[in-house]
Amino acid sequence: MGRETKVSCKYCNGELKIEEQIFSNGVKHLKQTCITCGKHNGYAPQDTDFNKFTMPLGKYKGKRLDEIKMQDPDYLRWAAENMHASLQRKIEKYLEL
Repeated sequence: MGRETKVSCKYCNGELKIEEQIFSNGVKHLKQTCITCGKHNGYAPQDTDFNKFTMPLGKYKGKRLDEIKMQDPDYLRWAAENMHASLQRKIEKYLEL
């Protein structure tokens, strides 16, 4: 589950450990923690492979973006304007393809 990486801590320049963290809504994030000072350094960038990404919430929760686009393209445009910022960016990038 945890894997070592060569990214440096923003507080002490120590090495970071990346661990998968699953939130209560089922969304997975990659938490970065310094091995040296133990401070939280935010979350690592997520995989941008849109074939693997599934909608984490809403009426299409668990569906891939390509499935939603085939079934309800208007929903993706709506989501790109109305969802929280990080999800908006991911959907906007997908729609640009």
